[in-house]
Amino acid sequence: MKLPRLITRRRAKWVGACASTFILLLGIGSIWYAPFAELTMRHSVVSVNVAAGRVNGTLFHSDDAPFPPRKIRLDFIRLRAPSMDLGFRWNVHPGRTNFGGLIMASREISIPLWFPLLLLAAPTAWLWYTDRRAKPWQCPKCRYDLRGLDGGVCPECGKPLRQ
Repeated sequence: MKLPRLITRRRAKWVGACASTFILLLGIGSIWYAPFAELTMRHSVVSVNVAAGRVNGTLFHSDDAPFPPRKIRLDFIRLRAPSMDLGFRWNVHPGRTNFGGLIMASREISIPLWFPLLLLAAPTAWLWYTDRRAKPWQCPKCRYDLRGLDGGVCPECGKPLRQ
């Protein structure tokens, strides 16, 4: 394998493992706390919160009146009772909403956290599994047990072995 490919695979493994751990901890923490982030742009507001094991995102958009300049707000809301909602469903609610005195178009989507965790953790686990190293007594290509063999090639795959 070429060196840049090895470095890329190593980075992908560690980024995937760290991101999966972050999503898992975020999901566990969302049982008691609901992290909330809101980004205000020129004509729209994007808000994202994590509660009860799911990510809820809302986009409010108005062509009529601009919002104040860019602003980011982060907050943690303490939930009253621990809860977990692991059901898989997509909620897209198009419509008009009264937001801060303005009539705005809004879109909302809600996805469970296990779905992005699965999408990220499965390829990461595959990378970790395929990059495991062969033991000194195994063939580096097929991992056939070479103990007790005197030949210079693997009897399973035919790969020449170093002496």
